[in-house]
Parts: sequence; C-alpha cells; structure tokens
Amino acid sequence: MNQLQVYEAPKDIPGRQDYQVKVRNPGEAWQTLFIYEVKVDMHEVRPASMAFFDFEGEADVEITCLYTRIEGGDQRPRYYILCFPRWRSVDRDVHAA
Repeated sequence: MNQLQVYEAPKDIPGRQDYQVKVRNPGEAWQTLFIYEVKVDMHEVRPASMAFFDFEGEADVEITCLYTRIEGGDQRPRYYILCFPRWRSVDRDVHAA
C-alpha cells in the first residue's frame, strides 16, 4: 500500500523559484512541494534548493528546472533498497539555453 505525506509551506519563509517539484502516489493527482533555500558547501557557501516529503511504498516525483534547460542527470546512489528512510540526491547537467 502506498502512503504519501506532503507538508504545508511555512507561512513566514520565502520559497525558491528555480525548481518546481511535484509528487504523487502512482496514478493519483500531483501535489506541489514547497522549495526551501538551503546553504551548501562548507568551503564556498552558496544557496541551493531543497524539497522534502515522506512516503511508504512507491511515489512518482517530477522535477522541473525553471531557469535553464537540463541535458541529463543522475540519481545517487544508483542502486539501493529502501528498507528505511534515506537521503536522496538528484544531480543535473545544466547547459544554458
């Protein structure tokens, strides 16, 4: 059985507008996630985008880049078995349009 938990956007935190992320149980309606701004890289701190949700079973995820065309990407780790919650990362190859 698939279960999906999407969280409401915080009221006092501005979101980022560089990506749109949607998630759904397979075959159901898409739900748009709030995009947080986070700081990454301890040596050259820079802003990045982050979204999160919880699920059990299967979930479809759609990520749309709103500022440039993406030529390809990579999900890491490439091989995994989800026995418990894990962090997921999606890397992209960006080329200016």
